[in-house]
Amino acid sequence: MTPPQGDDETNEGSSYVARRSIFGTTPYDIPRVHGGGNANPQQPQQQQERSSADAASRSYVRRDDEDPLIFKLQQRQKHNKTPPVPIPLPQSHIARTSSELELSEEMEIAEWRERVMFRRLVDGMRKRREAMREQQEQQEQQARKKRAIFVEHSNVVQGRMLLHHEKFELQQALAAVQDEAAA
Repeated sequence: MTPPQGDDETNEGSSYVARRSIFGTTPYDIPRVHGGGNANPQQPQQQQERSSADAASRSYVRRDDEDPLIFKLQQRQKHNKTPPVPIPLPQSHIARTSSELELSEEMEIAEWRERVMFRRLVDGMRKRREAMREQQEQQEQQARKKRAIFVEHSNVVQGRMLLHHEKFELQQALAAVQDEAAA
C-alpha cells in the first residue's frame, strides 16, 4: 500500500487515518472522526467515492482472524519482492561442542569394535567350517581305506578258502584214487 498523500498521520482530503507501525504503514486504515455537521452537502458523496477508491486500491483487506505480525511480514515481503531464502551451511562450518565431539569419537570406537567383533565371528565360523570339512574328508578317507582293506582281506580269505577247498577236494580225490588202487 502506498502511504497516504499529505501529512504522515493524516490525509487532508480523506476521511481515513493511516496507522503507522515499525514495519511501515499498515494496509488498513482507521476512519477519522469528524466533528460537527457537514458544511458542504457534496462532501459525504466525495467521501464515499474516495473510500471506495481507497478500498479498490488496497490489494488485500485484513480479516480479523489473521495474525497481524504474519500479515505485516507478508506485506513486507511483497514490498521487497525478494523472498527470504535460507542459506545452507555445509557440515564443516557447523561448530560442534566438546561433548558432541566426544560422543562422535565414542561412536567411532564402538563401530570399530563392532567391526572387529564381526570379523572375528566370521573368521571363527569360516575356520569351524573348514575344520568340519577336513574332518569329514578324513572320515571318508578312513572309510575308503577300511573298505579297501576289507575287500582285499575278503579276497585273500576267499582265495585261501578256495585254495583250501581245492586242496581238500584234491585230497579227497587222491584218497578215492588210492582206495580204488588198493582195492
